[in-house]
Amino acid sequence: LGAPLARWLCRRMPKAGPRVVSAIDGGLDHTRDGLRLLLRERKLYLAGSAALTLTYWTLEFLVLWVLLGAFGFHPGVLAVLLGAVVLNLVTAAAATPGASGIAELAALAIYQGMAPGLSPLFVVLWRLVTYGYDLAVGGAVAFREGLLTLGRRPSGPA
Repeated sequence: LGAPLARWLCRRMPKAGPRVVSAIDGGLDHTRDGLRLLLRERKLYLAGSAALTLTYWTLEFLVLWVLLGAFGFHPGVLAVLLGAVVLNLVTAAAATPGASGIAELAALAIYQGMAPGLSPLFVVLWRLVTYGYDLAVGGAVAFREGLLTLGRRPSGPA
């Protein structure tokens, strides 16, 4: 599958195509080497990262349970966690960038069954809790690095 795609890209982009294909090949080689290292020599690292990933996902999914409790609904923890797994599967298959809109609608639909009359504010708070810190830190770094400014943007070429 890779070779026909690489040839197509090189035909479409005669100057940059070979460089892009080479960069992709290099990245895939680097990924394969890292996986090989983890699976052969650093099995404890792999197990540790799997445990940390499971812990992270569980804590992130529990945000939904805490928010439902804050809204006065008290479904079982297991039901909320299973709903979060379904939500992740839905968002993984979404056609919109970053599952924008799909994740929010799916969350509201899934958790309406556990909490009839759930407000859309629930979804807004869920997104704020799960992405607010990332956006704040990313925005601060972007301002510090000069990628974002409060002033007007310079005009583009005429």
